[in-house]
Amino acid sequence: MSEALNIKKLEADLWESADLLRAGSKLTSNQYCMPVLGLLFLRYAYSRFKKVEAEILKDRPMRHGRVMPVEASDFAEKSALFLPKEAQYDYLVNLPEDAQKVLDGLHGGSNASYAIRFAASFPGIRMVLSGMGSTEMMADNCGFMKDFQPLNEEERMAIARVCAIFRGQGLIPCTGCRYCTEVCPQGIPIPDLFACMNTRKQFHDWNSDNYYHDVHTKNAAKASDCLKCGQCEDICPQHLKIRDLPEDVAKVFEK
Repeated sequence: MSEALNIKKLEADLWESADLLRAGSKLTSNQYCMPVLGLLFLRYAYSRFKKVEAEILKDRPMRHGRVMPVEASDFAEKSALFLPKEAQYDYLVNLPEDAQKVLDGLHGGSNASYAIRFAASFPGIRMVLSGMGSTEMMADNCGFMKDFQPLNEEERMAIARVCAIFRGQGLIPCTGCRYCTEVCPQGIPIPDLFACMNTRKQFHDWNSDNYYHDVHTKNAAKASDCLKCGQCEDICPQHLKIRDLPEDVAKVFEK
């Protein structure tokens, strides 16, 4: 099928999905327009980020044999938004190898299809928002949601195994709300440092060291600067024992 026909079919699927949304969700256009426009903006921001990142990396200097990581100021100079690694599509869709094998064993849809269908399977859910990075992803989403089927028992058990794999990695369950940063007297970028820790644990990514030192703490406090005052814990929606965690982070990144 040619690119033109693919786009034509995608356009038809999108209009049909919009008609179903208006007719079946009991939502008015002014109720769902902002989330949809928000997704379009996020897609544009990511596309712009990748284009500008490639331009910046062309002549990026080296340090200790490695290319220095890009910074927010590099993107500001080119009128583009800087997206931290944890907000980029490639980071969000990658699964640990053993978790990916579980979903591959279903011999069914894409990773995104299981995630979206999982959310849509709960009673009372009328809309599921999904970030997309290409027309192929959009077509995939429209395809499995056009004739929506809730997850079956086998799929639910597979997702439960994937969740168990993530829990077994000892990741910090921080959602990045940043409420803690508003009350931290030391100005520690707590969610960013936790994200570096999770990246190191999950993907064994050496580049997390560069992000820790050259991006997140270059002009901010480090994990070792924590006073253990506990103000962050009082405001954390996830009820994390935050004051105990910076010490672990410092042991990994501030050797």
